[in-house]
Amino acid sequence: MRLASRHSLSTRPLALVSALGLLTLACGSSSDHAAKAPAAPADGASPPSSTPSTPEQGTPPPPGATAAGDHGAPSDTYPAFTPSMPQVINNGGDVLKSPTIVTVTFKGETDAAALETFGDMIGASSYWKQVATEYGVGAATSGAKNHVRLKTTMTLPAKVSDADIAAFVGARIKDKTFPANAPGTIYALYLPRGTAITDVFGDECPGDVGGTGGYHSSAKIDGANVVYAVMAQCEGSTLDDNTVTASHEFGEASVDPYVGDDDTLAWVGLRDTSDFAWDYFMGYQDETADMCEFEPDQYDYEHDDLPFLVQRQWSNAAAAAGKSPCVPAPPGAFFQLALLEPLDTLIGTFPDEDGAPADTPLGGIRVDVGSSRTVAFGFNSDRPSAPWSVGAKEIEINEEDGSILDVPEADRSLALTFDKDSGRNGEKTYLKIDFLKDTAVKAHLVVIESKLGDAVHQLPIFVGATPAPALRAAAPRVFGARRPAHAPR
Repeated sequence: MRLASRHSLSTRPLALVSALGLLTLACGSSSDHAAKAPAAPADGASPPSSTPSTPEQGTPPPPGATAAGDHGAPSDTYPAFTPSMPQVINNGGDVLKSPTIVTVTFKGETDAAALETFGDMIGASSYWKQVATEYGVGAATSGAKNHVRLKTTMTLPAKVSDADIAAFVGARIKDKTFPANAPGTIYALYLPRGTAITDVFGDECPGDVGGTGGYHSSAKIDGANVVYAVMAQCEGSTLDDNTVTASHEFGEASVDPYVGDDDTLAWVGLRDTSDFAWDYFMGYQDETADMCEFEPDQYDYEHDDLPFLVQRQWSNAAAAAGKSPCVPAPPGAFFQLALLEPLDTLIGTFPDEDGAPADTPLGGIRVDVGSSRTVAFGFNSDRPSAPWSVGAKEIEINEEDGSILDVPEADRSLALTFDKDSGRNGEKTYLKIDFLKDTAVKAHLVVIESKLGDAVHQLPIFVGATPAPALRAAAPRVFGARRPAHAPR
């Protein structure tokens, strides 16, 4: 999560918006982890493109038309179809090519030595190579000269703002308590347990269900950019909580370090129109670690070269190749449906920065109100897999807390039915969409779920009736609906 000045996660100059209002931080993270999955090394993949090709605008069939074609057949080409996956974009800003992690702990931190070891080891690990290299970030370093254990007199009050933290970092650099700032430096602050960062997480500890919340940001100090990551520990937070959150923030602070000015943004955000359903579904948590934080298998067990719990992070290359986009990849096949028809360009109405309704161009499936359309999807997996089941449901985002809600049957705008509810890589299924009634939002969010055992993968897509006159290169950013950093998913 990033904190900038204008989503426990980050902001895009503060992609974090909560009941507090608009805040610009950087991607935030929360480490209250219940489920852990064993790690498996990810397959190598080619470097990502910041502007991958997308289908041209499509023209929907007339009302009542159905998709032609059969249901395909199992294929040993993996994946069988072009994946329907988003891409984190490169906005042109600098990354930290050679990060240096300065581990800062406060008086009484019982895990100080372990956190220092974590900072020393993460940058040379196979984990770091998988989450950082494709974005132009090299190995991170640390070492004893970058370990800072603060004295009792050098502390923070129980309630602070991000500005207080930035000032504290600046003061400690000036009095030489902290190592000098240099290109690539990340000051990693593990705050005393229970500290509340009022303009980021509110007046309470950010882990409302426990754990450690976090964000990363930057500030101009004596004319130089200073990058810092903050781990806000709740009472009872564990070493695992801290390393999960720190891995999230270190990754994002390296690939998108400077958050105070839109012109400095690096790897953050999704393709505006074609990926808008993903961005909205994710609550605009669209930095590389944010993109994976709501996955049930987001946590990666220790590697031989990094004996700490860490969070998987987004790989553009893996997503484009139809592999598990969150790396290091969990064991087993990655499976999902792929849309086999081009997206239409629609208009949806969402809150703007001031909370006022604003028309936004977005990619989706066009269906006239009162009509039906049948749309083709393909079963994709990255290796042999048992058949998996599929389903579709209309959902809405709770504007208060960012949680995802099923639309009650009486309020649904859409009726959704697959003609084939399970399959393997290479097979096809057809989704019949009946557009029953429209609402003021104009674009209705549908989630396509693929499930096998305990594994579930989702594909969000909009359905609407209002076409946009033309595809816009950059849709207006929507801030009002952003999910709070620690909102449940």
